[in-house]
Amino acid sequence: MSRFTIKLLLIVSLATSISALFDKQQFSNGTRHRLKRIVNGSNIQISKVPYQVAILFRTYIVCGGSIIAPTWVLTAAHCFYGHEAITKEVKVRAGSDRRHIGGEIRRVRWQKIHEQYSPKTLLNDISLVNVDAPFTLNEDISCVRMAPQGHFPMASKMALVSGWGLENPDVNKENPENYPTSLNYALLPVMEFSQCKVMYKKHVLSEQIQICAGYAQGGRDACVGDSGGPFVINQYQVGIVSWGVSCAKPKKPGMYTNIPRLKRFF
Repeated sequence: MSRFTIKLLLIVSLATSISALFDKQQFSNGTRHRLKRIVNGSNIQISKVPYQVAILFRTYIVCGGSIIAPTWVLTAAHCFYGHEAITKEVKVRAGSDRRHIGGEIRRVRWQKIHEQYSPKTLLNDISLVNVDAPFTLNEDISCVRMAPQGHFPMASKMALVSGWGLENPDVNKENPENYPTSLNYALLPVMEFSQCKVMYKKHVLSEQIQICAGYAQGGRDACVGDSGGPFVINQYQVGIVSWGVSCAKPKKPGMYTNIPRLKRFF
C-alpha cells in the first residue's frame, strides 16, 4: 500500500516535531495518510461556514472540525489517536476564518474516538470533542445541521469542503509558512463507490461507512491540514475529511467518513 496522506492533518513541526505528536502519523504498513488542505480552492468567510473550527496544538492548526452543539465538536479519530496524553494542550478556535487570530478559543476537556476506529485502514474515522465552555452562537459561530441517520449521498452531488490545509501538496509540509492564512473551500462531486474501489483496489474500503469524492482527473481536493473538517451537502454535514493518497492527483479521490451511517456513535 502506498503511504496515505491524512487529509486534513496539517502537521507542522512543533516543539520537537508535530508530525510525531499528531496526525502526520505515517502508518508503518504504508497506510494512507491524508494531510489535507484545499488544493485549487477559494477563500471563504467564516459566516458562510460558521460551523467550521480549527483544532490547535499549541499555536498550530492540526485538524479541522465542526460544531454540532455549543460544547461539542466533531472531527476525525486520526486527529487524536495515539495522542490522548496531550489532549489538555489542545484547543479549538471558532468564529474566525483567519489562521492565527480572531474568534473564540476553548480548551478541550476530553475526546472520544470511535471504539472500532482502525489506524491501519482509517475505517470509523470519527471522534467527538468536548470543550470547557459553550461557544457563543452568532452569525460566525453556529451548529451545523446533520444529515439524517442512514443517509448516503448520490453520486455527482456536490459537497463543500473547507479548511486551512495545504494548497500545494508538493511543498514542505513541515514549514508553517506553506499553509494559508485564510480559510479555503472547494466543491467536490460524490463519486460512485464502485469507481473508487477500482482506483483504490489495494486499500480496504467500506461503502457502508465511507464516501468517496473528487475528480477522476484530479486538480481539486482537500489536503494536508484539512483532516477532520466538514463535508457538507445542501447545508447538511454528511461526512468528515479522512484520507487520500497525496492531494488532487488523477485517480486519487478523497475518502470521507460517512457520518449518517455512524450516527449512533453520538
